[in-house]
Amino acid sequence: MADTSSNPPLELVVKPHSKVILPCELEGNYSRLLLPGARSYRIRPATWLHEGSPVDMITIDTRTEMSGTGHRYIGDSTTAALHIDNVRLEDDGVWGCTLEDDRGKILFGKPVKLVVLEAPRGTYLLIDGRRLDPGNQFVPVKEGSELTLECAAEGGNPPPILAWGMTLSQATLDGPEQPPDNLTVLPSTSGRRSGAHLKVLRGHHNATIVCVARHITLMIPMNASILLDVQYTPSFAITRLPGFGIPIVEGMSVSLKCEVDSNPASTPIWQRDNGPPPVEQSDDGWLNFTKITRAESGWYKCYTRHMLGIFTSIGYFLNVRYDPDMETEAEALNGEATDSRRMEVQIGGAVTLECDGGCWGHGPGMDPVGGPGPLALSRVVYQEAGEYRCVAPDRKMQDTWRAQLPYHIKVTDKNRCG
Repeated sequence: MADTSSNPPLELVVKPHSKVILPCELEGNYSRLLLPGARSYRIRPATWLHEGSPVDMITIDTRTEMSGTGHRYIGDSTTAALHIDNVRLEDDGVWGCTLEDDRGKILFGKPVKLVVLEAPRGTYLLIDGRRLDPGNQFVPVKEGSELTLECAAEGGNPPPILAWGMTLSQATLDGPEQPPDNLTVLPSTSGRRSGAHLKVLRGHHNATIVCVARHITLMIPMNASILLDVQYTPSFAITRLPGFGIPIVEGMSVSLKCEVDSNPASTPIWQRDNGPPPVEQSDDGWLNFTKITRAESGWYKCYTRHMLGIFTSIGYFLNVRYDPDMETEAEALNGEATDSRRMEVQIGGAVTLECDGGCWGHGPGMDPVGGPGPLALSRVVYQEAGEYRCVAPDRKMQDTWRAQLPYHIKVTDKNRCG
């Protein structure tokens, strides 16, 4: 008879310290050798192998005899089954029996896979092969970096099933941007370890990454987790009261605010024409003009000193008028409002122009450049300087939309003089 060890084994799952009986099953006509009365007592007893190696065992008639010798491995002289007392973790693995028939032919029984359960003792995470301290969940990472994680399980038989998950912060989920990509689970090279990869983006700040270990012995899965502390460069948002598009007249109350989004947090500092502003800045980034004058016109921008360097916002031209009775209405009807929303951007930089649903035109001929909605200009070149106007998508709305002030973009190069 051929070796049947290549056949799928019979699987038995047991708890430690229990008792188990491994059957010796022969195929075809050879199964008659194991019928009651077919074999004589202790003549050619079966041999049992564990992972291919013979075990130290005794053979008795388990129906009428007690071992009484302290052996854990006891063979049955009639059925050729193997009785294991006080099962241990070391007994886990593939078992097989062999028999010799009356003609001296070696017969192989169907293999038995014995699974001795052991609960995992815990899980932990590694970064670059370094085990993380479970008492410190915060992991600082830089925006744009590549993060490779590894999850490992301690103990557990069979090996626990490991799974990854990531939960974004509520601020990211509620934000206007598309949520960033999720984790990429890497092919596993070990039953007790699992890897994952993440391209770190700003939206991953305060995201929780968790590795969950599930096991047949556990009512509640085990887990290990970290909280990402993403360090990212500053971005700026400049707002104005009254809002952009409303002409500023001498004597009005005007406020400019600069907000910086960065991690770690960074403080905005206002400038006018590359010098200090004409009024004192508040702690929360406001420039408040009680009664603005024409002398306070100019290019305003803010910068910040951050751990990753010095960063500067785009410029905004604050145009203060003297005469409140200028021909604003006539100019608006002609689409030639003089108070455009002036913005300065460095060559190679980026800027977004806001518009609710309209289409964008550029230059004297108002050549179509995008829309509907906001227009995002990235990697700006000199040719993109000039006037941008948001045009109504519906002719019925043309008169209303003509009054919307255009944007005027100035492209500068900080490396050039003059």
